[in-house]
Order: sequence, then structure tokens, then C-alpha cells
Amino acid sequence: MNRPSGQIHGDRRDRELGELLGIALAMFQENIGIILGGTAITMIVPALIMVPVAIGIAVMGGGMGGEGAQVDPVKMLPLFAIGGVGLLVTIIVYMIAKIGFTVILLKIAKGERPAFSEFTSNMGYFGNFLAASLLVGLIVLAGFICLVIPAIFLGCKLIFTPLLVLDRGMGPIEAMKESWSLSEGQFWKIFLSALAYMVINTIVSFIPIIGMVGSFVTFPYYELLICALYRSRTGDLAA
Repeated sequence: MNRPSGQIHGDRRDRELGELLGIALAMFQENIGIILGGTAITMIVPALIMVPVAIGIAVMGGGMGGEGAQVDPVKMLPLFAIGGVGLLVTIIVYMIAKIGFTVILLKIAKGERPAFSEFTSNMGYFGNFLAASLLVGLIVLAGFICLVIPAIFLGCKLIFTPLLVLDRGMGPIEAMKESWSLSEGQFWKIFLSALAYMVINTIVSFIPIIGMVGSFVTFPYYELLICALYRSRTGDLAA
């Protein structure tokens, strides 16, 4: 895929899904090092934090009595505290990693060459990014409580919300409104992309060893595809 970095050919804001799939694949191949490295940071680092927490809980829990021993709720409080703090730290680290990784993918979709420093230089977005993610998640969850179809529709309409927070510095509500507008007429592209990702990821996950490695490819490619679709809608997709 020979193109000058960042060059935009025309104002094509409604590209076909097939074209976007090809563009995302070419971008993935051109930036495979930082993409796979960023995927590892995003997926592995938060998980590693929970390992010592789980070990600590297991050790402390084992020392509170053997089989059949009555559990004292008061003595269990330290375990709940350790577990709660560990979970909170894991969520914070994951959100920071997700912000950095998303910024990297947004820059790649724009034709830029990002660096791993994005993982530490965008923490100012943490509050709005977390709030936007929680709001979208709660809205989609409410859709699931009603029926599955509303949840799917809402998820597709609001999918650009976190991207707008990072790319344009919008607040959560403003980003949700803009995502609703940008996703107009794009429902089937977003839905089919997400469906294909889930189906492929589910199938691959059942294959020993390959399943573990496969998620390191399917996850970032899908995320990059959504960023490419977003850039196409905003008119600054570098392709």
C-alpha cells in the first residue's frame, strides 16, 4: 500500500466495507510491530497485576482455617479489601493502556507514525474516557435488559464515542451525540464487522495454542477497522 503518510485522496466519507477491510489490513501490516506490542501491553499488563493479588488472597485465605472451619466474616474483610483494591488498580491500568492503544490506532488510521510514548502521554483524557466508556456500557446494558436488538443498535450508534473523546477532546455527552451523527447510515458496516470479529474470535478460541495467539491479531485488527471507519467518516482517513 504505497501512499504518502497522512495523504488524503478526496473526501470519501461513505466507503464500502470491503474497501475499509483492505485499508485496515494494509495499515495493520505496515505497523504490525507497534500494533502487536500495544496489544500485548493492553491485554497482558493488567492481567499480570491480578496474579500477585490472587496469590495473596489464596495464601491469606488458606491460613484462615482448614476444611469445615467456620468462616469469620470479620476476618474475611482483609481479603475483600485486597481483592477490591487489586480489581480497581487493574481497571485503572487497563483504561490507561486502552487510551494509549486507541490513540496509536487513531494515528495509524490517519497515516501518522505513533510511538509507544502514547501510553503515558494521554492520561489527561482518563476521566472523560472512563466516563464515556461507562455511559455507553450502561446504555447498551439497558438495551439488553429491554431486548437484544436495541442493545445492538445503541452499541453501533455510540461506537465512536471513546474515539471522539480522544481525537477531539470532547466530553462524554458531546461525544455520544457526535457518534450518533457520524454513525448515520453505517449500521450494517459496524454490525457486520463486530459480528465477524466475535464469530472468528470464538472459533479461534477453541483451537489450542492458536486460540491464544489468534486473539492478538483479531482484537487489534477489529479495533483498527473501527478507527479506519471513524477516520473515513470524519474525512481524514489516510488512504
